[in-house]
Amino acid sequence: RYLEPALAREPGRADWHELHARIREAAGQHLQAARALERVLDLDPGRIAESVRLAELLHSRLRQPGNAERVLERMAQRASDID
Repeated sequence: RYLEPALAREPGRADWHELHARIREAAGQHLQAARALERVLDLDPGRIAESVRLAELLHSRLRQPGNAERVLERMAQRASDID
């Protein structure tokens, strides 16, 4: 409830979206948590921990193993682009 105004004021802050994902995940709102993590990765694609968390949510909680695999593939591709 308090975070939504901050997200509206500063939608480009990945850290706010990451916090939003944590709150939603803790509340059992897995779809909303996944959407928040997707936004984090849109803003800051190099965040490995958030990629892994999103893949875990997609696979374990939302039963979307194909989407989880795509998240991990994108993470691996970004890592190889850095090298």
